[in-house]
Amino acid sequence: MPILVKGRESISIPEGKHTGKIQQVTKEVRGKEGYEYLDVYVTVDGVKNSKGEEVTIKYGCPFDLTPNTKLGKLLMNFGVTRKQIESGEEIDIEEILKKGTPVSFMTIDEKTDRGVFARIVDDSLKPA
Repeated sequence: MPILVKGRESISIPEGKHTGKIQQVTKEVRGKEGYEYLDVYVTVDGVKNSKGEEVTIKYGCPFDLTPNTKLGKLLMNFGVTRKQIESGEEIDIEEILKKGTPVSFMTIDEKTDRGVFARIVDDSLKPA
């Protein structure tokens, strides 16, 4: 039985400040150790692929909530208070990071052994 794969185009997102909208928020388990991550998928205004479709970029955070973690800083950017986090109060992430919410963020190019990829700068994803 053959092993099949389909290629796709490489899309370039210019470095700098962008706006967009939250498309989706998911909680994922990664790696052999089973680390949990929150992934926020954001469309990038003004960037389209060759078919004219919106381009989406992912911002991932380890699923660990304190005021000093990446997830804590993200939620505080969207109005969650330090007190809410430190009190242990349950926070509905999908209510805070609602689909369709206008956002602004910065991107930089990150070079890896697989190529150059746009990455949302930590602590830059905020309501627009």
